[in-house]
Amino acid sequence: MLDQGFAPGRIAWIVGILGGLVAALASLAAARLSRGPAAAAALPWFGGFNLLAIAALAVATLGQLGPQALTAAAMLIAAAMGASAGLVFGLMMYHARPGLAALDYGLQSSLFVVGRTAAPVAAGALLDLGGYGLMLGSLVGATTLVWLMALRGRRRILAPGAAGR
Repeated sequence: MLDQGFAPGRIAWIVGILGGLVAALASLAAARLSRGPAAAAALPWFGGFNLLAIAALAVATLGQLGPQALTAAAMLIAAAMGASAGLVFGLMMYHARPGLAALDYGLQSSLFVVGRTAAPVAAGALLDLGGYGLMLGSLVGATTLVWLMALRGRRRILAPGAAGR
């Protein structure tokens, strides 16, 4: 957003405050879906939502659609990330084994955090290497693969014996 002419204070307001609120609300709403059979259906839908959000960011950025489009794309990203986090953390709790729940949840959430930390580093390297096209194209490609994996694996999410319970 800095490269697109946004002032640092405006970015903090849009992404930090408004985006944080949108993500928190989306996470709360999604956490309810992680309980029960809705999770198997929600996972590919949320994967598709993530793909839509990152594609919207790519279109807004590469198409130079202006500040409103970038702000809307940022809110889609916040909602998709928040919703996905709520669902994933709920599924991590569901799949924790009795007697080892703290260990399982700690390991799974640590891997989640590593992914959330590594993605911006990789995106920055791709941006430096080949510009917005390479970075956003790679993110769209990776998100597409994750969405396809979610579609393929949705039946196993809550299959009997899938969880530790």
